[in-house]
Amino acid sequence: LEVGHITNVDVFLYIRVIEDSINLLLTRSRLQAELASMETHMKRVNELQESLSKVHARGRAQCQLDPSGKELRFSGVEYWRGADLRVKLSELALPTGRVYAVTGANGCGKSTAFGILASCGRAQVALPPGAEVDPASIVVLPSDDIVEITQQLYCPLYTKPMSWLLQVPDLDALPAEAKSVHEKKISQLLRDLQFSGKNQSSSSEWGLSDLDLYSERDDWYGEMSGGQRVKAELIAKVFMRDACPAVVLLDETFAALDPKSKKAVQQKLKTFCAESLVLVIYHSDVSSGCVPAGGFFDDTLHFENSTAKLIGTC
Repeated sequence: LEVGHITNVDVFLYIRVIEDSINLLLTRSRLQAELASMETHMKRVNELQESLSKVHARGRAQCQLDPSGKELRFSGVEYWRGADLRVKLSELALPTGRVYAVTGANGCGKSTAFGILASCGRAQVALPPGAEVDPASIVVLPSDDIVEITQQLYCPLYTKPMSWLLQVPDLDALPAEAKSVHEKKISQLLRDLQFSGKNQSSSSEWGLSDLDLYSERDDWYGEMSGGQRVKAELIAKVFMRDACPAVVLLDETFAALDPKSKKAVQQKLKTFCAESLVLVIYHSDVSSGCVPAGGFFDDTLHFENSTAKLIGTC
C-alpha cells in the first residue's frame, strides 16, 4: 500500500475485512471439522446399534429359577456356533453342593455352554460372539447369582487394587473400620492362595502392601503373572463376598496355576463354596475324559458327539 494513496481509515477498514474473512474461513473450517466428527460418531453409534441388534437376534434360553435351589437343569437346550458346532442337551440335572469337571475336546461347546449360563445371571451378559440358542431351550437355575471367570480376563486400567478387589468404585465412601476389615481379609486370602509364591507372613511379601492396595496402577493386571491374575479375579469375584455365589463357572482357570497354587485354590473353593454348584472346564489326561476320584472334583460332565452327560470319576 503506497503512503498517501490509501487513507488510514481505509487501511483500518481493509484490515477488518481481511480479518473477518479469515475468521469466516476458520469458523467454516471448524464447523466442517465438527460436522465430520459428528458424522464419525454417528457411524460408530450405528455400528454399535447393529452389533447390539445382532446380539439380541442370537436368541436366549428361557431362564427359570428352581424354587428349591437344589439343582441346575437343562431341558431341551439346543445351541450352535457357526456351521461346525451344534449341541443338544435334552435332559440333564446337576445337583448343587458339588464340583464338576467339564471335559471334552476343543470346540465341543463347553465355553459356549458357560456363556449361556452366564447370560441367565443377574448381569445378563451377552452370549458369546457367534453363538445362538434355540428360543425353546429351558435352563432351570438354583439361583441367578452366577459368577464366571473367563479365559480372557478383563484387565482393569487406572485403578486401585483395593477398589478392584472390593468391586467398589469409590473407596472414600467406605468407613475406615470397614477398610481395615477388608485389608485383613485380603491379606489372609493372599497368604491362603500363595499370591506371590513366597512362604512369608507379611502381606507386602505376598505381593501387595498397604501402599500397593491404595496406589492407582495404570495396568495392574499387566504387572502380574497369569496365575496371579486368576487369583486376583477369584478374590474379587468369589472370596471377598460374604458367601460363595450359587453358581461358579471357571473356564480353564487352573491352567495358569502351578501345582502348589492349584492345590491351595482348590482347597479354598472346596470349603468356601461347599453349598454352591461349581463347574470347571478342565482338560484331563485320561482319554475317557473323566477325572481321578477322591480329589477336588465330585463328578465329570463330558461333552462329546454334540451332547453332554455325567460320566463320574475314574
